[in-house]
Amino acid sequence: MDLSRHFLISCILSILLFPLYGASSFLVFLSGFLIDIDHYIWYALKFRDLNLKNSYVFHKKRKQLIEIDRLHIFHVFEFWLLILIISLIFYIPTIMIGLVIHLIMDFSEMPITSKNLRSTSLILWLYKYKV
Repeated sequence: MDLSRHFLISCILSILLFPLYGASSFLVFLSGFLIDIDHYIWYALKFRDLNLKNSYVFHKKRKQLIEIDRLHIFHVFEFWLLILIISLIFYIPTIMIGLVIHLIMDFSEMPITSKNLRSTSLILWLYKYKV
């Protein structure tokens, strides 16, 4: 999903939830938009390039790059589980709301027949590459 769509939808949802959750509705925006920082982290580590624009351009062309198995640390099951636990313990549902909306947007963009190039489990990724 394009960053501008994540930004817009997370921002609108945060505003709509403000009457219900107050200032913590801002966490919907943070967890719905800033979760994609892991794309930049992956790019910076993989290519040893800290240029944010280069990372953005690379990920815009990602559909052409079928040979790269990407580990986006905030898009793995273990991270989702951690956020769910934190949300339940501290009763901050807005973090989980933002994350779920973000993931729905990501998965809705992927065609059924596409090969998901993003690893969805840190444990399986570590096992696969024997890190």
